[in-house]
Amino acid sequence: MQISAIFISYINSNVACLVACFILICEFSLFQDSRVKDTHFNEKNLIYTVTNLFAAGTDTTAATLRWGLLLMAKYPQIQGKKREEAYKFMLSIDCVLKNVTMTGTK
Repeated sequence: MQISAIFISYINSNVACLVACFILICEFSLFQDSRVKDTHFNEKNLIYTVTNLFAAGTDTTAATLRWGLLLMAKYPQIQGKKREEAYKFMLSIDCVLKNVTMTGTK
């Protein structure tokens, strides 16, 4: 088995986030061939990637909330149903949290 196959196997089983994967690949490419200077795995690209993902997530969330609020204002009967569902959900979470606190277990 080649080193690159072992490395890919390690990444697939042990890396939990994009930043950790990016750093591991960066270190691996430096280890693999120290003569390679022009690689896409550098700090500048990592910052751009994380910033773009954050901006995309923020924009998507804002659009979803905007449409949700618009539809709630347009259809008050659905707004009442969703309010009741949210209230029941909050009560169930409150009961679970009280149970965890009282028993000391998760």
